[in-house]
Amino acid sequence: YCNNSTNFYCWMSCLAIPDYENAEEFIKEGKSLYCLQPAVLASSGNDVKEAVEPCNDEQTGRPGGAMNSNCMGTWATTDHRVSAQKVEFNATNTGSADQPYCYGATSMFMEGFQWQGSTCVVYLFPAWTLTTHAAFVGACFGTFFFGFALEAVIKGRRSVAVMVQGKIKRLAVSTLFYGLQLTMGYMLMLVVMTYSVPLFLCIILGLMTGHFMFNINTKNLVVAEGSTPCCQNDLGKKKTISSCDDMEESLELDIVEEESSLKSCFGGS
Repeated sequence: YCNNSTNFYCWMSCLAIPDYENAEEFIKEGKSLYCLQPAVLASSGNDVKEAVEPCNDEQTGRPGGAMNSNCMGTWATTDHRVSAQKVEFNATNTGSADQPYCYGATSMFMEGFQWQGSTCVVYLFPAWTLTTHAAFVGACFGTFFFGFALEAVIKGRRSVAVMVQGKIKRLAVSTLFYGLQLTMGYMLMLVVMTYSVPLFLCIILGLMTGHFMFNINTKNLVVAEGSTPCCQNDLGKKKTISSCDDMEESLELDIVEEESSLKSCFGGS
């Protein structure tokens, strides 16, 4: 999927060809581009074959197919025992007009947070691979509103559950909101794990905007929160106690909230 003109396949993604402007000169000098471990190359006396092996896919043997953060593109003296990375010199690939937005697909940038990588981002599902700039911008807007919607679900769980009469019905409604909350929270977590800076910022901005909008009329300035969007366990205001029956229902609600908080923090269902 890499174009082999400005980038090549290494570490399961498309990495920029090092010193591309001098690539033609390197090839004339008898050098080739390899995805290898520089430390192994140095310690083995420039044995290209030994340095390349840790970077090959263990099952298929494909060069650059190993998930190894120590692998990188290196120009080394051509070793005919080893398959070198193909480098093409094509004038149409050097201009930005014909340059694809990205290559291949990844659900996680292996090199950590990136503003824009050369590899296309898989947005949750394989069919949602962001192969164009417009698709990526659309994903950013969608991510923002998804974070905003999660805060709406959290607010709804706090507001709706306390208005339901009866312990079983109240718990059932809270459980439905809780399930939706967990699903949305973990989906946002997976988006964060792409290590795309724009998507990460859209999540934070969406959650912040939702938190502000849905709590703007809250009397208490401090709203109880969990450490992550999937673990907001406080259901909001308690029922005003005016009788023994109200006291019993209030205590039951407190117990439900405490159990929900403990299970969420310690992995219970």
